Order: sequence, then C-alpha cells, then structure tokens
Amino acid sequence: MEKAEPEWTQHRSIQGLSTGEGLIAALAPGEDGRPKDCRRLVHEPEFARLLRVSGREGSILSPVLREAWDTGDLAVTTRADPLAVRGAHISIVGHITREELQARLTSTEAANGFANRFLWVLVKRSKLLPSGGGLDEETLQVLGKRLGGRISKARKVGRMRRTEAAVDLWDEIYRLLGEDDPGGLLGAAVSRAEPQVLRLSIIYALADGSAEIGTDHLTAALDLWRYCRESATVLFGGHSGSPHTDQLLEALQRAGVDGLKRTDISGLFGRNLDADRLDLLEESLVESGAAEWVDGSPNRGRPAKYLRIIPGYERNERNELSPLTSFFRNRTDLFEDASR
Repeated sequence: MEKAEPEWTQHRSIQGLSTGEGLIAALAPGEDGRPKDCRRLVHEPEFARLLRVSGREGSILSPVLREAWDTGDLAVTTRADPLAVRGAHISIVGHITREELQARLTSTEAANGFANRFLWVLVKRSKLLPSGGGLDEETLQVLGKRLGGRISKARKVGRMRRTEAAVDLWDEIYRLLGEDDPGGLLGAAVSRAEPQVLRLSIIYALADGSAEIGTDHLTAALDLWRYCRESATVLFGGHSGSPHTDQLLEALQRAGVDGLKRTDISGLFGRNLDADRLDLLEESLVESGAAEWVDGSPNRGRPAKYLRIIPGYERNERNELSPLTSFFRNRTDLFEDASR
C-alpha cells in the first residue's frame, strides 16, 4: 500500500484508539469548516486494550465504531461544541491472543453487535525466519503500481451490480448465510454474515478491476468468510457469553448421560443463585438445544427430573452440520473455477 497509495499510508494510518470522542474529533471539519479526509486505518497491536476501553462506564467507543460500520455518520452531541462527521470509513486491524479474547469479550459486547462487525481470523506463525523475510524492492514496485492502478479505477466506479450468474448465486448464498445460526457467543459473533460477504465481494471485484460483481468475486468472498467463520468457531464455539451458563454447560458435559439434578446445579454455584436465576440458566440451555430435561426412574434411584446434555450437542456446536458446510461440499465446481 505504501507504493500504491503513499499519501493514504502516511497520513491516514494511526496507532490505537482511546476514546470515541477522540476519533470523531480527529475526523471532524477544522476551524475553517472544510471537511477532512475521513478515511482511517487503525492498527491496534493490543486489541484487548480496545476491549477494555470500550467496556468502561460512559465510554462511547463501542457505539461509535458500530455506527462507523453501519453508516459512517458519527456525532458527539453531549459537548458544549458538538462534533459531527459524515462518510467516515474506519478500518481496524487488531491483534489479540485467544485466551485474552475469551476473557475480555463480554456477552454485552457480543449482544450489542460489536463482535459481529469484525472478521475474526485465526493466525499462527507458519515458519521461522531468523534473518527476516520479505519481497524485493522490484517486486514491491510492480505490485504497488498494479494496485495503485486498480485503486484509481475503483474511484471512478459508481453503483455496482452483479452479473446474471452472480445474482442467482447470491440468492443461494444469502439464504444459506441467513440460516446459519449456531447460537451462543458464536452466533452473536457471526450474525452479520450477509453484509460481510457482500462487502468482501465488492472489494474483490474492485481489486480485480471490475465494475461488476461476478461469481468468482462472490466465491472468493464466501471462501474468506468460511475461514473467518471457522476461526470464530474455534474462538467462541461452546461459549454462551455468560460465565454461569458456560459453567453449567461444562458441568453437564462432564456429567454425560447421568445429568445433574436441581440440587447438584445449585451446589455448582455454591448455592448463591436463587431459584429464578437457576431457572433462567437451565432454560437458556434447553432453548438453545444444548440440554434437555429427563424424567428419572425411581427404580434406578434417579431423581424425578434431571438436566442432561443432548447427545451430539458438542459436534453440532462445532458446526459440523452447518448449511455452509454442505454448500462447500456440494459446489466444489465453483471453487475449482475460481482458483484457475
């Protein structure tokens, strides 16, 4: 990007975010009233810090980032001198360990849509390079020039449309993405699949120098989403976003077919949860399809009623049976064509 768009790289890339007000102030028109370039790429090497800041009482960072993703129109009206920005385009690249993410991302952030506005990508080091590594200057120049040309061409593109074949494929993809609801924290983290894939397909088309979205751009977008979806499954699968619910689920998994009676469940929480809260925990697992109430047999010494994990729940939670999985298995022709 430094070769393709040096001005953007030097002046539109920033390190970290501290407050929502600060972000809006950096983008707001100056004293002369002239609008600024509202594009920003934020590098956040400690994404856990952003989660901590957004979780503080009174912080507007999370709603500002959500509004930036939705419309790009941002405002702070609580100040003596209100700030407003239109058409902001904010990109964030964050890094965090799996353990930190699971500890820091709360059920509130998942439920309010903060999590599903990000693409979650599980990465690891693929090789050891004690002497470093990278592309030579000549290759960088060639790639930078090519990318710069595509960026210039993309600026002239107005409203984009799909080819006829892409319209039919998108109809199929859209329905599948809408049906993919694994529930829990995972479901909350991936529930904006349709607009994410749509935006990715636009990016692939423009990067390809095309003003139309074709089937190859859609399949590339869906393939990237598949990896993000699988990454999210590893990161969030089996977690509800509620520590108490997760604790009960883990206890039920350990108990297996024997399940847990009500007194066992109460004891699991040190008998510190009242009956209403226990009811909510138990029913949340039943409604999500993770557990079921079973009538016991007095002759076998079982309680009259006990809660147990539904057989096969863990496999389903890992999304082995996702409609997306079936699509990729049955439509290998699309991805073979796109790779040529």
